[in-house]
Amino acid sequence: MKEATLLSEPAILPGILPPQQKTPEVPSRDGLFLEKVRKNILSNLCHKNFGVESLAKKMYLSVSQLNRKLNALIGRPAGQLIRELRLHFAARLLAHNTGTISEVAQRAGFSDQAHFCRSFKKLFRCTPSQYQKQHFKINLHEFFS
Repeated sequence: MKEATLLSEPAILPGILPPQQKTPEVPSRDGLFLEKVRKNILSNLCHKNFGVESLAKKMYLSVSQLNRKLNALIGRPAGQLIRELRLHFAARLLAHNTGTISEVAQRAGFSDQAHFCRSFKKLFRCTPSQYQKQHFKINLHEFFS
C-alpha cells in the first residue's frame, strides 16, 4: 500500500482530531483551522525536520499561539498532535508489514528508533514488533477468510 494512500485515509486519525462534518453546512472558523492543521501535518509527516515550529510558520502563527489554539480546540499541543499522527501512521505501516521497525520509524519521521519505540509503546501499550505481529496476523486471517 502506498504511503500517500495510508496518509490520506481518515482511519489514521481516530480520536485525534474531531471527525469532519458531513453536512453541507458552512464550516466554522475553528473547523477550517483544524482542517488546515491536519492537511499541513499529513503532507509533512514523513519529514524528520517537520515540527511545531514548521507547522506554526505554515499556519502564520507563533508557536505559543498555535499551542494555545490547539489546546483550546482539541486539548493537546501541536507537538503531541504531530507525534500522535506520526505514531498512527507508523501503526498503519506496521499492520501492513511494510518494512522493518527501523524503516517504519524513518518513514514516519522519527530519526531515533529508540524514541520511536518508547513513544509507540506509551501510546499503544505494546512494542512496535508486538503490534506488527498481532495486526499482521489479523490482516492475514481477514485475507484468507
